[in-house]
Amino acid sequence: MLTLRTNKSGEELFDWFRRRRETLALKMTIEHLAKVEDTTVELYNATMTASKGKTMEFEQAIGRLSKNEVEADKLRRSIADALTKGDIPPKEREDLMHLVRRNDLIADLAKDAVRNLKIIITSKVDIPEEILKMFVMISEKLVECVRALKLGVEGLTKDPAEALKYATEVEKIEHEIDEDYFKTKETFINYAIMISPLVLVILRDILHCMERAADNCEDAADIIHTIAIRSR
Repeated sequence: MLTLRTNKSGEELFDWFRRRRETLALKMTIEHLAKVEDTTVELYNATMTASKGKTMEFEQAIGRLSKNEVEADKLRRSIADALTKGDIPPKEREDLMHLVRRNDLIADLAKDAVRNLKIIITSKVDIPEEILKMFVMISEKLVECVRALKLGVEGLTKDPAEALKYATEVEKIEHEIDEDYFKTKETFINYAIMISPLVLVILRDILHCMERAADNCEDAADIIHTIAIRSR
């Protein structure tokens, strides 16, 4: 005898597909964040090699960063396509899309920072070692910030409490970067006489890109916090 499906079983099947799509979107978001993390790693490598005068390694780091940024952008578009299909609730879809956009901006800003750094390095302008070391320090913390962010997204697929823990860690690191940002600006003043105004502007742009990348980490962490609270 043919058994008709009840409305209840149909609703359960619908919920199963909805949860599956949300999980897939989150997995893609984690994959995207891994590429974003790779861009920040190469930004760190670029600042480190620039501070040590290793021109070849510096150029190689820029090449890898550019490749990772392009791959991250492709993943962002794929996630956007996935989120427009299926029956993911509008609020969840909106939150995930905002999260992915914030993450992608981190990669964009890492690329902008290294482009400005390349202008400085290729022009063979003498930059105080103190400033370059501060760039290295901030870029290293940015890597830590993105890694915590990725762990926070991974937490959304496991345990909301874990997601909240790493979202808080992102906020902590962002605060440290913010402090380093102002300390570095103060350092610029110490060398204002020996560095041309144009070079100072470019150095400030490098610093500003890294600080904005950290701000986007914090914004993304806020979204993780919202999703995790709603999931409890």
